[in-house]
Amino acid sequence: MTAANSRCPSNGSPRLRDASDTDRSNWRLIGRGEGINWPAIDEDISVRGLLAGHRQTRAA
Repeated sequence: MTAANSRCPSNGSPRLRDASDTDRSNWRLIGRGEGINWPAIDEDISVRGLLAGHRQTRAA
């Protein structure tokens, strides 16, 4: 997943699945690199969960 290629696995996340390419390409590492945050869609997923294919989002 790179900023140039905003396609990323949604891991069952409706927010990521339904987000625009622009919103998906706007991400940052959080928690000393342990998670990824997409501020425009208010979504956080752990890197471990992303690689394992599990959805792990922050409670709303």
